[in-house]
Amino acid sequence: MQQTLAAMGQPASIAAIVRHSLICNTWSHWRLSTLLAAPASEFDRWVSVRGLEHLTQAHAAGRGVILLHSHSIYNALPMALLERQGITDMMLVGGKRRLLEVGLTSFADRLQLGGTLDRSSASADSGPGAGQSTRFARQLLDAQRILRQGGVFHVAADGYQTPRHIVAPFHGRQRSFGIGFAEMALNTGAAAIPVFVSLQPGGQVTIDFRPPLVAGAGARSAQVESLVRQYVGQFAAVWAADLGNIRWRHLAKYLRLPAWDPALEGIEV
Repeated sequence: MQQTLAAMGQPASIAAIVRHSLICNTWSHWRLSTLLAAPASEFDRWVSVRGLEHLTQAHAAGRGVILLHSHSIYNALPMALLERQGITDMMLVGGKRRLLEVGLTSFADRLQLGGTLDRSSASADSGPGAGQSTRFARQLLDAQRILRQGGVFHVAADGYQTPRHIVAPFHGRQRSFGIGFAEMALNTGAAAIPVFVSLQPGGQVTIDFRPPLVAGAGARSAQVESLVRQYVGQFAAVWAADLGNIRWRHLAKYLRLPAWDPALEGIEV
């Protein structure tokens, strides 16, 4: 944490941020599992929600929603919140392990799980990559079907392992952000809604749903880049303001990123 703060040029309040980070990262599975199993009155006592209407309005109108999570410590809470709201037509990128380890057993059994959307080693012709390519295509079809039916697709928009991405500056470092969610939003007409989860020092958890990202006019490539950069701007601001809620391994990943090179601005890989 101290190295991250130094790299970002934020030496103020180091002790308070480190203390918050220790609280958030310690016993996180126990804390999350307890909240997920809590009765409604207790859940509502400890979890405050902002902006849920951005999602419920789209869902009520039959519009698909791509919920853009980040790798914060308590990022499973929005899924549980939606289930409590009666929204169960959802698909998650990832396997059951994360849900099972925090006590979402019954939720995991009902949730359609897509596996990792990664085709970096896929081959359409032969070899082990052929199966991976088939799985990737099936996952995309499943996700688009759910979105066109007005369901919710959960994805970590800050993931590092993405087949296609845009290179962007991130607090002085060079960082890639996947463009898959933006392409899927344009393909299906789904609303791309960022959500950020934060454990406060006093124990209260805040779930913050943001307004849908707006693609705007112009060529498709420009719309894709606009959607991704809108997310990057929001994510970067939340990340810097709430470092205590970032998993330690993701702080370590940030420190391993190369320094930002302005010549890479906007490059799509």
